[in-house]
Amino acid sequence: MSRKYDSLTSIFTPEGRLLQVENAIKNIGNAGLCIGIVTTEGIILTCEKESISKLYERGRHSEKIYKIDRNIAVGVGGLAADANLLIDYSREYSQNYFYKYKNLTPVEKVVKYISDIMQTKTQFGSTRPYGAGFLFGGWDKNFGYQLYNTEPSGIYNAWKAHAIGKNDQSAQSSLKQYYENDMKLQDGLKLAVKVLKKSLDKNKMNPENVEIFVLERIDGELNQRFVKSDEIQKYIEIVDKEDEEEKAKEKLKKKDF
Repeated sequence: MSRKYDSLTSIFTPEGRLLQVENAIKNIGNAGLCIGIVTTEGIILTCEKESISKLYERGRHSEKIYKIDRNIAVGVGGLAADANLLIDYSREYSQNYFYKYKNLTPVEKVVKYISDIMQTKTQFGSTRPYGAGFLFGGWDKNFGYQLYNTEPSGIYNAWKAHAIGKNDQSAQSSLKQYYENDMKLQDGLKLAVKVLKKSLDKNKMNPENVEIFVLERIDGELNQRFVKSDEIQKYIEIVDKEDEEEKAKEKLKKKDF
């Protein structure tokens, strides 16, 4: 009986659900973890690198974090083929906006455009939803630093900090616990490493298995960069030291009781 609801995108179940859209959203949860954090000095995007054979030769560019324009970058979760197509759409939209208005594209306009494209795929039975989700991070003169997530259903939301992908619930819980509104960029980088360490397997937390991207304004100029491995290692060591101190304090408390 349920097969007629499972096989079509545009048919609602008696409970009012679109099962194919829900399955597409679940697909994002199987991808590597991706985290976005807004600070007073910039946007941080950090992603877990996919586990691939040692024979595989990685490309020169990131496979999880992409630049859209001078003021916008995106972290990806889900199918790479679908993500690449939508990233091309966002870049084209951003360039057309700049050509027409001679200004950087407002971040939310790009996010809304991509969300509308994703939503159209839920309206026709002959197509499937896009199997990719995004964390858009950017800056514009209207609202400053911003972070948005998009889903295959066409929904998008604004966040101060958010996570998508595998173990996203654990990462969200850590972000709620440690995030502060007036965080500086250095504190945000430390938080990103801390959340990754708590959410990933222990053997995965090293500079070779994660990548961290920063978008910031320096002297009025936008700057985008990937954090180098030795800097990531420095933050890992700081977080490890803080965790050891917290464990020592907990042991002392237990002894007092």
